[in-house]
Amino acid sequence: MFNGLHHQIWHRVILDEAHIIRNRRSKVFRVVCDLKARHRWCLTGTPVQNHLDDFGALLEFLNVYPFNTPRGFSKILPDGRTGGSASDWKRLTSLFRAVALRRTKQSISSELDLPGREILYHPIKLNESESKFYDKLKQAYIFGSGAGGTPITCFQIILRLRQVCDHGLDLLPSAIRKWLENDEYSYNAPIPEVCELCEESMESDNRESPQQKSMSCVHMVCNLCRTDRFSDEGRESGCPLCSGKTTARNKTTPGPPDDIQPSNYVPSSKVKALLENLDRNRLEISDLPPKSIVFSYWTRMLDLIGQALSDKGIPYQRLDGSKDLHQRRDAIAAFCDGASYPVMLASLGSAALGLNLTAANEVHLMEPGWNPMLEQQGLDRVYRLGQQRPVRAVYYIAQTHGSVDELVLRRQEQKIQLSSMSVGATDNRKAPGEDFDSPIILE
Repeated sequence: MFNGLHHQIWHRVILDEAHIIRNRRSKVFRVVCDLKARHRWCLTGTPVQNHLDDFGALLEFLNVYPFNTPRGFSKILPDGRTGGSASDWKRLTSLFRAVALRRTKQSISSELDLPGREILYHPIKLNESESKFYDKLKQAYIFGSGAGGTPITCFQIILRLRQVCDHGLDLLPSAIRKWLENDEYSYNAPIPEVCELCEESMESDNRESPQQKSMSCVHMVCNLCRTDRFSDEGRESGCPLCSGKTTARNKTTPGPPDDIQPSNYVPSSKVKALLENLDRNRLEISDLPPKSIVFSYWTRMLDLIGQALSDKGIPYQRLDGSKDLHQRRDAIAAFCDGASYPVMLASLGSAALGLNLTAANEVHLMEPGWNPMLEQQGLDRVYRLGQQRPVRAVYYIAQTHGSVDELVLRRQEQKIQLSSMSVGATDNRKAPGEDFDSPIILE
């Protein structure tokens, strides 16, 4: 199919959701850039998601000379060490305005006639058990970030801290659970390295990956999972998590794992708060049935929330990467039609784009993530043209002496500021990278 597309000279090529090509090393970026066209357009609500180079990738596709190469674009970027001067940001903003037409909900609010939107941050106090394991991991972070620590080790521990904030030990791989539950646990003992795809220990036979240490990202992927993937040309495809590829086990239909049963399941502090908010929404008087979308980055968290809903007799639908197109359509139709299903569980990776979920009036985000633009796109599935009711979005934030959730929120603010400054939406010239390395989770 791609060969046929490249044989044509197109009058105009239009990329919808153009931010998908922001990684210049991705195959999709190379494919679309190789198309022959007289005119090129990009449509996106988030031209900058993580780095200013995201915008540079769009300029390369658009062939905006002399900024259509990494070297050419880098010459206009503000100094990353100092945050850039006012003139640096003015130059970048001028470039953006020269090539872009920007339309926000605020700029055409009178035409959209949307109801109000409220964003709430629900502080969560971890229970005794959750706090205990959080503190153990925090001490491991302190040790791992020292002279003997590596970026991969620190990133892994931050990931596990986020999971503990969500649901104690229940989201952690079995090897890390055993490590934390060991009575002979030592703070200076290294955290077990676990593959993020198969969740097996990296110390298992044939799983340790010498190439993993040289990967540009900090994902932990074992040798078996990496070598199981090859590009169409027969070459190893790199990190499967960065490329968006999944294993066979990820494509199975999700359901409550064997260890999640009504007899032994106890909701976490965050899930208890979610259930209380769902009850409140259900009891509010409205002409339309109350409906809520619950987003999480982890399908395992959706399993646990699903069990909590089942225990309370609350029917729900679910969207995640395991469902094919027909299953997704059926789930959305069942959720939107009438009052039979008041809750939709959804993974941000599979439900943040291209869906209309205006039947809902509440959005619950169980944990903050590193990409605030993805969360914004998830909210926009509900708060968009066709919405008839005020929308409430609730973020669940663990608060325990400077938690990792608060660290992620701070990083989100920096990325939002970076994006706003690049498009000229703010005059705040504080360095977007400032304080990123501050030890908020160690306070």
